[in-house]
Amino acid sequence: MDMFTKASSRLKNKPLLGLIIAFFSISQLWADDIGKNMETMQKAIVMLMEKQEASDLILEDVKKQNSDLEKQVKQLKEKLEKSKRGQGSVEILSGASVIAVSEMVKGTGKVLAKSINVREYPSLTSKIVSFLEEGIEVEFVELVTDQEGIRWACLKRGGYVSTKWLDITIKEEK
Repeated sequence: MDMFTKASSRLKNKPLLGLIIAFFSISQLWADDIGKNMETMQKAIVMLMEKQEASDLILEDVKKQNSDLEKQVKQLKEKLEKSKRGQGSVEILSGASVIAVSEMVKGTGKVLAKSINVREYPSLTSKIVSFLEEGIEVEFVELVTDQEGIRWACLKRGGYVSTKWLDITIKEEK
C-alpha cells in the first residue's frame, strides 16, 4: 500500500484533509517528474554545448584551409602573370591538387611517328579530335606537363599532342 492509500483509509471521515494530502502527494509526484525532466534537459544542454564546441573546431579548420587555398591562389596568379610575360610556368589546378604545369613557350614540332592523335585536352583519356601524319610540322604556343609526367604541346590551331612523337624546336622570344 502506498502512502496515499494509507492516508486515505485513515481519513475517510475527514474529506478536506484527505484532499489536501492527495494534492501534496500528486504535487510530490509532479516535482519528481519535473526533477527528472530538468536532469534530462541539463544533459541535453551539455550535449549541445559539446556539439557546438566540435562545430567551432571544424569551422576553425575550414577557415584555415580556406586561408591556405587563398594563399595558393595568390601565388598561382603571380605565376600566371610572370608566365604571361614569359618569365615562368604556371600550375593548373583541379580542386586542391596540381594536374598540370604549363610553360608559356612557342615553337614548332615535326611529327616523327606514322600518325599521332591530336587530343582535346592534355590527357591520354581526352577525346581525340584529329590526327597528324609523319613529317608534318606544326606550331605550338605552350608546353604542358600533366600529372603523369607526360609533356604535351598545345597546338596553335587547337588541340594537344604528346611531345614524345615530335621533334621540337623552341622559338627564342625577342
